[in-house]
Amino acid sequence: MRRAIALVVTGALACTPSEPATDEDTGDDPGETTDAEIPEPVFINPAIGEFLVDTNQRVPEVLTVANVIPGLTQVLLDGQPLGDLDEASPFGLLTEDTLELRLSGALIAGKHSLQLVNPSPGGQRDSVTLNMVIEAPAGATRPTWRTELSDTELTGTSLLLAGVGPGHVLALLGPGDPDPILQLLRPTADAWATDDPIAVPLDGHVPDDMSQTPAVSAVAFPEADGSPPKRMRVAWTVGQPGAWIAARDIAINPSPIVLNTFPAIDMHAALGGHDVEWSAFGRPVLLGHTLVAELTAAADTEVPHPGDRRVVSTFWRGDDLQWTTPAQVGMPTPTDLDALGPALIVPELAGGRTTAVSFRLGGAYPGLLVASDEGAVTISTTDDDAPRTQSELALATILGSFGGRTVASLDPGGRVGLSLLSTSGPNQPRDASPRADDLPDAAPTGAPAPGVALGFTVFLVPYGDAAPVQLVLCDGHDPAVVSLDQPDPVHCDAVALAPTLAGNDPARPELPFACLSGGALQIGHLIAVPADG
Repeated sequence: MRRAIALVVTGALACTPSEPATDEDTGDDPGETTDAEIPEPVFINPAIGEFLVDTNQRVPEVLTVANVIPGLTQVLLDGQPLGDLDEASPFGLLTEDTLELRLSGALIAGKHSLQLVNPSPGGQRDSVTLNMVIEAPAGATRPTWRTELSDTELTGTSLLLAGVGPGHVLALLGPGDPDPILQLLRPTADAWATDDPIAVPLDGHVPDDMSQTPAVSAVAFPEADGSPPKRMRVAWTVGQPGAWIAARDIAINPSPIVLNTFPAIDMHAALGGHDVEWSAFGRPVLLGHTLVAELTAAADTEVPHPGDRRVVSTFWRGDDLQWTTPAQVGMPTPTDLDALGPALIVPELAGGRTTAVSFRLGGAYPGLLVASDEGAVTISTTDDDAPRTQSELALATILGSFGGRTVASLDPGGRVGLSLLSTSGPNQPRDASPRADDLPDAAPTGAPAPGVALGFTVFLVPYGDAAPVQLVLCDGHDPAVVSLDQPDPVHCDAVALAPTLAGNDPARPELPFACLSGGALQIGHLIAVPADG
């Protein structure tokens, strides 16, 4: 059998078929392809049948094709078009004789179909359908792990990450008098710079000592050429409970200038002018120029109703137009939306854009919220037979190729849940949660930190002084739990992994790693050691 790779179905655009010729259209344009000239596309190698893909595969593979017309031929995954596969696509590249499929691991085991289609006025011309079987790698292929951490002079109470790729920022929330200070650590080629953090006062923010994920968010806007960001933004709740969402921009030219605080969402606008008995904002999340935030709006605080927990969004249109009127993310029926958390879209990590966030639907099922560059917000959910999650903390989702999602959660009792979901093809959702006996008999002290290393999905779970940080790994089918105790046990109250593809680097598979322990910040790396290394 032949091995090939897979790609994700995210924001795919279909090609538009040619219009049939009219009396005024003689077809004399030398650049025009007539119906008679449109051939039937074919796969040359492999030509028929099925081929295998490893769930952690992260090198591109080239399939040989023929009768392909770039700009016209569509590639269908499970019957859905994948859009323009050109040099700018993170998913693949289609030429006249090759289909290069790009991959970075984090796949879910299952089956998918792949087909070539040439649209034509006389009816589309289809290739055979190839079946792709994704399987966990055979043999003892899981890596071992070690850590390298160094002390810093920085202290704080909470950790959070902002952005992805070259624009990722580490944020350290600390005490303030009277307002807390958020210290932003800019990325370096190795991890984060600790010598000159950007101090951002969070006017009016009241940190919640009981929360493991602070109601603060930040984002950096990387330059188009990949150079360091010149603009950053921070958002946070004001008051306790949150009465409104404030924001503050930071201009870097080249030294940082922290600009004035301005309101982003107020309660009256978020509720459409309706008064309720009690309401409060929860966690805000910045997705580029889109701001989404949890909203608890209960008409009767004694008897919870579906829809009491909502999500609102607004979009920054520039200095002249400012923020759009906040809109609640709608559902066909009253349904709770809450538990906002990180979502890594693995094929897009290198692009430096943060476009997605995890959420919980109806208090039980994981979903995904995606913001476009223009501020449009869409959500996608899973089938009712998906594994339930009772997490009251932020979820964490890793999106690989072929529509696969690996979702981690922590329930109120501290149990770590792991769900394997597929939004493409006939694959059924699967509960891959590790056994309770494989985890410490203690409650986690922070939210899970997602990452990808050597093509495997990993989530770090901190346990403070009770136990070393636990690495929950999944190979796309089965889980494994590793205690981070090499070369020494690592105890953290909160953890963060840089959202980059550095863990897939074959020469140095290392993810920048931050640990907050007893209020002191340590920074270093989580290092994946290949099974054959």
